[in-house]
Amino acid sequence: MAARDDFKHLQVPLTIAAVAIALGAALAAGSLKWTEQARQEQLQAQAARVEAAGKLARAREEEQEIKHNLLQYRALADQGIVGEENRLDWIERIAAIKLSRKLYDIHYEIAEQKKLDDSGANASGPDIMISRMNLNLPLLHEGDLFHLLGDLRAGTRGYFQVRSCQLSREPPADRRALAPQLGANCELDFYTIRERVPTKVAGS
Repeated sequence: MAARDDFKHLQVPLTIAAVAIALGAALAAGSLKWTEQARQEQLQAQAARVEAAGKLARAREEEQEIKHNLLQYRALADQGIVGEENRLDWIERIAAIKLSRKLYDIHYEIAEQKKLDDSGANASGPDIMISRMNLNLPLLHEGDLFHLLGDLRAGTRGYFQVRSCQLSREPPADRRALAPQLGANCELDFYTIRERVPTKVAGS
């Protein structure tokens, strides 16, 4: 009988203890869940920061690349390489060199401007245009040709490349007179960069 009475007295403390244990377990489980959730949120936040930093770095790289390309574009434009070709400038420059270098008659012919690559492989970006000049002139010596090409490159707006040059010996009729000894036949390719003209669709 005394044992039963003792158990009755212990029922309340035992119940409280059981409830406390259950609450503790629930709190521990909740704490673990909250900790895991907080860890996941922290990892997501770190990943977001890394992604944002990567995007910022790429944006800065693109900005620097744009600035670099813009500077290159302006430099090409200042040199007369970008835009429409200026044949008059080439002709005037040749005439000025002929006068300053006291060269003999210079004959030239400039072919129609064409695209450097007309295959359609370069579907985007500007068109690189080329104009070929055929240059013929008599020479006292080879140095006259080098001077002509050097002066033309130094003073002409635009860019040209010597495609070919052939020298032929042309003995003067009177060897005692100061007259041309050589003849030069050169091909020069003048390059310009032009914005691509959009192709019109039929019926548009």
